Amino acid sequence: MTEACFAIVAILLAMSFIFLRTGKKGYALGTIPLVFVPGMYIFASAISSVPKIVDVIDIEIIYTLAVVTGMIVACIAYGIFASKIHKKSSRTAYLMSCGGFTLLLSIMLLLYLFKK
Repeated sequence: MTEACFAIVAILLAMSFIFLRTGKKGYALGTIPLVFVPGMYIFASAISSVPKIVDVIDIEIIYTLAVVTGMIVACIAYGIFASKIHKKSSRTAYLMSCGGFTLLLSIMLLLYLFKK
């Protein structure tokens, strides 16, 4: 699943870069929080390969904490960016789509983790 997270991060960063190149800085910044959950999963993958940490803490706990932390930070960032959107329907669409993506991805990562 780490490879899938790398692909998700690459696609989302490419989207953000395209928005930035077209002069839409707000859109570019608004897509960055989508990277938090897969980025934290990649970070957990790197941390779980350190022998001293794995001996003390269970690998599933490391991944779970990383995914939940990424989800919390992403939701806080969504709230900050949504507060800058003036139109209520656009703000609702932004929060629902980004929050839904983050929630579904987090559920999929946690289900994959606990089905191992």
